[in-house]
Amino acid sequence: MNRIFRAEIYKLRHMPSFCYGILAVIPAGLLCAVIASMDREITMVELFSGMASYASFFVVADIVLYVTNDYEKGTIKAIISSGVSKSRVYFGRLLVSIFIAEIGFLLTLASAALYAKIVAQIPVSDWTMAQYISSTVIQMIFIALYATVGYFVSVVVRKQSLAIIIALVVIHAEPLLVSYLGKMLKMDLEIFDISNVSQQMEALDITGNVLLGSGIFVLVTVFVCIVIGVQVFKRYDI
Repeated sequence: MNRIFRAEIYKLRHMPSFCYGILAVIPAGLLCAVIASMDREITMVELFSGMASYASFFVVADIVLYVTNDYEKGTIKAIISSGVSKSRVYFGRLLVSIFIAEIGFLLTLASAALYAKIVAQIPVSDWTMAQYISSTVIQMIFIALYATVGYFVSVVVRKQSLAIIIALVVIHAEPLLVSYLGKMLKMDLEIFDISNVSQQMEALDITGNVLLGSGIFVLVTVFVCIVIGVQVFKRYDI
């Protein structure tokens, strides 16, 4: 798996188009901060703690482009025939996807935060440094889970445009589905609304229900995208 990871990172370093795609998240972060700063009452905490959801659009797109590129060019066959088991290939490329997502997220977060602090001069005194770090770590965990979903969809679908659409729908349409099911069943399913749960976690508004909702999301993501994903990848005729 380490061999696959190093080989994939080496390949990406020599792909100018992919490097430009990663760097494109910097102006995206700046744009988010510019729009947010138009609200004179916005706080740094509100901007900072919402970056994972915003950045997920861009990092998922980068992951899909990375994964499906090998399918569309046929280079996945060379990776499979390298002598490494399909399980190791799957996990190695998953780790690369998570690495890509985290780099993209941190660049987005840094560019937005710097603009908000230096240019927009939004006060940062609402939280201590420890709280900002805690929120960053929590957001990175959610970004890793979003990346895992994007990777799984890419492996199953294999087509770039379709995979991007499906991955983003799976991640961002889930709250609408939960709301609809709640109304249909006349039940409070708020803890299953991952958008609401993630925002509360990232804002450090952590309660028992929020932790339960996060735990369920993690378990479902791991089971579907890793346990089932490996089996699907093994059985596909590459």
